[in-house]
Amino acid sequence: MAKKLDISTDTYKNYENYKTFPDVIIVKKIIKLSNVDFDDIIFLPSEYAESENN
Repeated sequence: MAKKLDISTDTYKNYENYKTFPDVIIVKKIIKLSNVDFDDIIFLPSEYAESENN
């Protein structure tokens, strides 16, 4: 996926590990490549979602 987004593998891993977050241009590419709606993309750590439910 990193290659398709034209970013480094390390950058993509940082997105996955919530260390950094993609800018709008990358988000648009992710939406197009993943065939998902913007509303379905959430860049919050899973712990955040869990803490909101408690």
